Amino acid sequence: MKKLGLACMLALFGSSVAAHEYHRWSGPLPALVEQNLPADIPASDVLVKDGCFFYLYEGQVFQLLNGNSGAAGLPICIG
Repeated sequence: MKKLGLACMLALFGSSVAAHEYHRWSGPLPALVEQNLPADIPASDVLVKDGCFFYLYEGQVFQLLNGNSGAAGLPICIG
């Protein structure tokens, strides 16, 4: 699987898509994020926008959704 990083997204889509909206998460990932992050996505590809978590996969940004019962399908956000 080929993955494009944030730098590639900036080159492809311009700074308005990634640099001003998404920020790389710094520090340890919250447990809920770790539990729901696809196994083949490294922590370095986790992004945050407006307090909600996203991840990069094959050059596209996807919102990280909760897979736990009772909250299944809801975005994972902090704050």
